[in-house]
Amino acid sequence: MRRREPALTLGFMSILMTRKQVEARCGITRTTIYRLMRCGKFPEPIRVGVRAVRWSEDEIASWVESRPRSHGDGIRRAASKRCA
Repeated sequence: MRRREPALTLGFMSILMTRKQVEARCGITRTTIYRLMRCGKFPEPIRVGVRAVRWSEDEIASWVESRPRSHGDGIRRAASKRCA
């Protein structure tokens, strides 16, 4: 089994994250990532190979920070799978 690096970096110190790392960081599934991307509500990945993409850690961190905070008064979950 091939050992994987935890993340790739570019010359300007931007860390590139795998999809699994993005899922763990954002707390969302692969399906949700691609649905949000299709709606223009999630950062687009960077193609690093024929079958490989990575996301910029800076863009993911900005997306996470832009998410609304819960104030304990109940979280309304979006049941719709459509772009709104």
